[in-house]
Amino acid sequence: MNSAHFEIIKMDKLLKSIFPFISKLKAYKGFTFLEVMAVLSVLAIIAAYSMSSFVNKIAYHQTKESALIMLTTIKLCRSQSITSLESISCVIDVKNGVLETLVRIDSNKDNTFDTTLTARKFRGIQYVDFKNTYPIEIVFDDLGQTNKALTMKVCNKQKDSASSSFELNLNISGIVKITEIENGACT
Repeated sequence: MNSAHFEIIKMDKLLKSIFPFISKLKAYKGFTFLEVMAVLSVLAIIAAYSMSSFVNKIAYHQTKESALIMLTTIKLCRSQSITSLESISCVIDVKNGVLETLVRIDSNKDNTFDTTLTARKFRGIQYVDFKNTYPIEIVFDDLGQTNKALTMKVCNKQKDSASSSFELNLNISGIVKITEIENGACT
């Protein structure tokens, strides 16, 4: 044996004499069942907490998206009535978890709204509650004005969540505004 080998053995004995627990650490290999179960239980608690937060985020974004779809449809109707100088009917309907929008034009001026400009269906709104009687029909004249003021509430069904709901206010001049309201205001 060479001198380098003896130096390593001397160093090992010196470390063991200074730090006696080092020799015990080398005997352990892997984790005990108790340690693995503790880590898994902590991970399960974190996953459960984040899942409820994730569901609340989905509910908030579905509510916001539904309100923005309604807002966009109403603005489309108004702008179409102004640019075409004709009366436009805007229908918003909710049934079986599907939000439907329909924009129709009265092409022969007999108030029948016989030509459909756009018709869309939006699915995946299971966390959204609409607080109006549907279908709602809004008629805009050639100046972009309507004959009635209207308030529509788009509510988050998650009662325990801190996320908000939305309210759309349409005045008779045809201007629509969206505001975020507290979830409790949606009764």
